[in-house]
Amino acid sequence: MKYNFTLLTTLLLAPLAVLHAAAPRPAGKPNIIVILTDDQGYADLSCQRQVPDIKTPNLDFLAGQGVRLTAGYVTAPQCSPSRAGLITGRYQQKFGLDNIADDPMPLEEQTIPERLKKAGYVSGQVGKWHLEPNATSVKWARKNLPQIKPSKNGRVEIPGQYYKMYSALAQGFDECFQGEDHSYLATFDCDGNTLDPHGTIVKQPGYRLETQTAAALAFLKRHHDQPFFLYLAYYGPHVPLEPPRNISPDSPERCPNAAATPSRCFPRLTTVSVKLLPRSDNIISITIRSCFSRLTTVRRSRLLVGSPRRIYYR
Repeated sequence: MKYNFTLLTTLLLAPLAVLHAAAPRPAGKPNIIVILTDDQGYADLSCQRQVPDIKTPNLDFLAGQGVRLTAGYVTAPQCSPSRAGLITGRYQQKFGLDNIADDPMPLEEQTIPERLKKAGYVSGQVGKWHLEPNATSVKWARKNLPQIKPSKNGRVEIPGQYYKMYSALAQGFDECFQGEDHSYLATFDCDGNTLDPHGTIVKQPGYRLETQTAAALAFLKRHHDQPFFLYLAYYGPHVPLEPPRNISPDSPERCPNAAATPSRCFPRLTTVSVKLLPRSDNIISITIRSCFSRLTTVRRSRLLVGSPRRIYYR
């Protein structure tokens, strides 16, 4: 099927080219699907013709069917502020979230799902959130949890209940499968079964991108017959670079502490990343095909694919 590509102007993504598809347009409210990869740079698509070793044929096909937004820029070079700008549609500096240490995002900020709720949408978040308190949120902890003192390395240990208090569920999403690797705050499971609507911790083994894809498709299964907003934030190809066992038997081991010392790990990061990008490309294409195979006969659907920041190599 050939898709028409348009831009959701509310959403500012990028160093990665942003790809947005719209299915045929019957009457009714469009479904909105935002797929966000993590640490995938502008050059990390083969359709950009920057790095010959990188092969992403599925996203290249999607780009070839529509529009590549090659001059889009994120509002920050760091993960949390960039995501805050995306989900609110505002410059995050206006509410004091300039870097990851400024998390959590203030609960009073109005988000896209909160706006869409007024229009009759159900909203779901899957994958990485990264707008809750974290170990570097020292300033927030000093104000809100004065009994907690920073460790020798300047970090704080945030009690678990505060992650839930600032989760996607607290920012307008009706459902979530929120997490990065094997532990998720979830209101439904990967088979589409309902769990605690306030969220419960689910331990899910397996390759993280495949888990997040399964959760996204479960959300579609639950809500394919009503207008919805799905925010699918993959935790990849971000470190740790853990390829699934079937991707390549000779893949190098991941580099320990790669996020903290990328220059020392550069050769292995580059090698593993080049092998992982086609895997990410394939998983995203499976998600897209599944989405549209289920939805195009129901109502028009709009798809946006992008990345909130950069990767370690150029």
